[in-house]
Amino acid sequence: MVKRQIKQIEIETDGVCFGPSPKFNDETTQNVTIYRDGQIHVKGYRFGDQTLIRNKHLQCPASMTKKIMMDIQRIVASSYHSVLATDVGTWEMKVSYDEGNDNYFGSLIMSSEFDKVSENIRKVTGMPNLLLFNRNFEV
Repeated sequence: MVKRQIKQIEIETDGVCFGPSPKFNDETTQNVTIYRDGQIHVKGYRFGDQTLIRNKHLQCPASMTKKIMMDIQRIVASSYHSVLATDVGTWEMKVSYDEGNDNYFGSLIMSSEFDKVSENIRKVTGMPNLLLFNRNFEV
């Protein structure tokens, strides 16, 4: 069996959850797109009217984004099970290959298979406030 090679990963996170409503200008939705060549695009949208309030284009060594992709590929190929919890926010991920796409989803909770991946993406981007898979957005 030939192992498919990831060319791009898109993670969309919606951090709105049950509880106190976010303030109008709070960034509650984020899109992070990671490319095999080392490019990473981060967009953040504010609560209320979904206006784009963050738009960063980063370039890091391709070896870093390839490691993130290999970690994600290992998780979805072996141990990934969608964990859904209510009232905590959600994430959706599209993994793109030359042959097509696979889609995954889950809830923003700690202690998932993706915790280390989230931590690694935050380190690579220098953005500790990314929601990603587990909502660890404390700065």
